[in-house]
Amino acid sequence: MAMKLLTPEGELGVRRELIELGSCREKDPAWRFTDKHRHDHKWHIPQGANDWRKQDYWRLPTLRRVEFNVYYPDGDIGRGVHYYCKRCGELIRPGYRTSPFPRFIAGPTEYYLDGVMIDKTRAETILAKLKEERILK
Repeated sequence: MAMKLLTPEGELGVRRELIELGSCREKDPAWRFTDKHRHDHKWHIPQGANDWRKQDYWRLPTLRRVEFNVYYPDGDIGRGVHYYCKRCGELIRPGYRTSPFPRFIAGPTEYYLDGVMIDKTRAETILAKLKEERILK
């Protein structure tokens, strides 16, 4: 992804590499489960948080989250999590899916002034000056 902006100091270019994460595991909004005691479970998705980027706001109000240590043969220690029904204690595995779309994260960013690479501090100084002069919002 690239952007160019004409400034009093010259042409400021910004190039950011996007890194594809590939298929990611994400919470499945269609997941529903009824346990052996007929207790219904699903992801609670707050108003306006149905976008995949807002999945941190999704909750499981009928389940209790229990975290535990996982010990690996090489000596590393990780974290695991189980979910249990708050009413009957049954172990529940919330629904996840493979993302139907590739996900990207921002990679390294490069800045150029008239085609010559500059550091981030210099680029931010130029942008701040434009904002100060109300040229850039």
